Amino acid sequence: MRKKKKIVQSLAAGILTLGLCASVVPVGASAAYDRYDVNHDGAVNINDVIYFNHYLIGEFSVVSSSDLDINQNKIIDIADSLEIMARIVGGSTSVKFVDITKDPDFVQTIPDELLAESGEDDLFPSSDIAEPYVIAGPRTYYKYNCTTGTCTTYGLQPELKTQTSFLNADEPDSINAISDDNYYRVNGNGMDGVVRFRTNGVAGTGFIVGDHTIATAAHCVINYRSTSTNVLDKFYTGATVQMCDTDGNLIATKYTVKEIHVPKAYVDSATREDPRAGSPVDYALLTVSEDLSAYTHFNLGVPSTDDINNMSEVPIFASGFPGDAPDSAHVYTSVGYEHEGQDSSEQQFWFTNHVAGGISGGPVYTVTDVCKDGKPYERMNTVLSICGGSTSTASVGVAMNSFLLAFYKKNPNIGY
Repeated sequence: MRKKKKIVQSLAAGILTLGLCASVVPVGASAAYDRYDVNHDGAVNINDVIYFNHYLIGEFSVVSSSDLDINQNKIIDIADSLEIMARIVGGSTSVKFVDITKDPDFVQTIPDELLAESGEDDLFPSSDIAEPYVIAGPRTYYKYNCTTGTCTTYGLQPELKTQTSFLNADEPDSINAISDDNYYRVNGNGMDGVVRFRTNGVAGTGFIVGDHTIATAAHCVINYRSTSTNVLDKFYTGATVQMCDTDGNLIATKYTVKEIHVPKAYVDSATREDPRAGSPVDYALLTVSEDLSAYTHFNLGVPSTDDINNMSEVPIFASGFPGDAPDSAHVYTSVGYEHEGQDSSEQQFWFTNHVAGGISGGPVYTVTDVCKDGKPYERMNTVLSICGGSTSTASVGVAMNSFLLAFYKKNPNIGY
């Protein structure tokens, strides 16, 4: 599998080439009804690719993300940018969701009855789920230096674009969600992008999103049970990440975490009820000094505003190191769907996957095969949520949105 960042590099190269060969190449279609005209300037050209890519790194947010679902697969990600580029140069792309657990040559099923408690700390409170709510305005973050034990704050806010939505796609019929209580060991498929995250006494999961950056859940780095009024007392210490090979087997390589970034609202609410599973601020960023470019980088995507509760036919995967797995030497993956019985939102994503303590902070994602001009091009793992917790009937995590894109992809405050 090619590394995810190479797609962005190829897009950048294509943008430069087109820019040198011709300034713009308008496509003859009405801007009022042409979904490829994402910047609404009346023409489809390289400016739309640039505009879209700026959205993917969190430079701005939109009123309805459905406007940016170019290939209409209900997810906004780099595949949509590729579709715009193909339209400009006269080509085509297609996308197909893949259930990676259906290929017996690549997976090993681990039935529930074979699972044994591993003794890992259960990081999230089952059945104690946050009510959905919206955080408006700029977000403030704590930056904790793991070397010096000091903490500073900073603000980050994507610009809101308020152009009028003009998409009128019909909603497809949904099917009943199917719950799967098995774990799978998946070979390949970017499992080297999943890391084992440990602090003093607790363990969780993270996933690589940049050459020095890893995403995880806030409750993996913050002791939400702490009643201390000292912010520094709430950060878990001794943070390290352990890497995996391409088949998701843990290897000896471990890196010390240099910085931990976490929403201030999560830390400051640690004596209230907001840190419960499903909180829209249950996300964090880790940095390491070592170069992670050789590992798979997970693609980040945003569920379509109009379709976030109409995705029950799309296979959803959750990968990590669950505390009830038979051992902790491998990445385990569960398969499920967007949960029809719960209302997902732009800040909270519900899914039917079987998850447990230890998988907290892991990626909740789709797998898509992308073809260009009828030929296989790329398999993409696109993260829609960060695993937060579960009830007896559903699992939940913070949904990817413009705040998180800016935090992970366009954050000038990151150091390593």
